[in-house]
Amino acid sequence: MRDVLAEAIRCYRRRPGFDQLVRLYASQIGSANTGTLAEVLFQHDLAQQDQSQSYVSLRTHLKDHLRNFLQRHLIEAGVASEILLEDRLARDVNL
Repeated sequence: MRDVLAEAIRCYRRRPGFDQLVRLYASQIGSANTGTLAEVLFQHDLAQQDQSQSYVSLRTHLKDHLRNFLQRHLIEAGVASEILLEDRLARDVNL
């Protein structure tokens, strides 16, 4: 997971202008994933090291980029659920 997140962050390009901060909570993505995401974000200078273990703060566009990248990764690996495929299709056609 760490390598996939690192790859996603490497291909991320920040848009100019203001971007809201959002929190991803451990209850949403799992405590192990929260720690891993915080570490990868810190390694790429996108977060502070003193992040709480209960959530990770990141910018909205980065969160959207990570979601899209991870969805595409799961779809290409052939392990995406029907719900994930429907969500991706809806986002692709702007529903």
